[in-house]
Amino acid sequence: AEGGKVGGSMQIALDLPADYPVEHLQGKPARFLVDVVAARQVTMLPESSPEFLAKLGMGSTLEEVMDNLREELEDELAAQLWVQAQDMVLDELARRAPVELPQALVDEELRRRWVQAEGQAMLEHQFDVEEQQEAFQGWLTDPTTRAEVERRLHIGIVLKAVTEAEKLQLTPEKLEELIRDHVEPFGLSAQDAHAALRETPETTRRLTELGWYLLAVEHVMNKAKVTFEGAEQG
Repeated sequence: AEGGKVGGSMQIALDLPADYPVEHLQGKPARFLVDVVAARQVTMLPESSPEFLAKLGMGSTLEEVMDNLREELEDELAAQLWVQAQDMVLDELARRAPVELPQALVDEELRRRWVQAEGQAMLEHQFDVEEQQEAFQGWLTDPTTRAEVERRLHIGIVLKAVTEAEKLQLTPEKLEELIRDHVEPFGLSAQDAHAALRETPETTRRLTELGWYLLAVEHVMNKAKVTFEGAEQG
């Protein structure tokens, strides 16, 4: 952000584009609060230079790097396809188990998410109450955000019923395994997962809730029959 200083904050005003994902905000003026946490100057090296290849850490020649990049992209695509399949299975599970969600429950979950995403930062940067309420109302009234929260709540309730009906057990060892597998794509290690589970009582509680969710999803996906179109039949 031009004009910003490391350690400082700045506001950026702009008009949101016509294809902004939140429909009712498309083309509307917006103000973003930006914390400048670091500044770096980047010098581009020739792509075939040994120094450039060493910094990439994906091979000693350009050909090796390209091969490794291709494999990495294929792995990412496979992971994305599995996530899409998982979402489809969970949506079908929810469709088969209708749940009537009280509006107050949805509003409270929207508030919780807003506080985590924006509210706490707005408070720390001394936005007034009216500005905070305006921001929260944007979450409450956005149909896409509300629909996604309703979907997540619905799936969560159904998965909780699955854990109870199937008498699933979340042992400490299984919890650590699930959390480790969940954080690895974000570059975190098994040691990071182990430490996070013991960081604070609140962190332990939240990660345990996540563990129950992941355990139920794993159980459901093991029961589901997933076939990718075009995949070889084994």
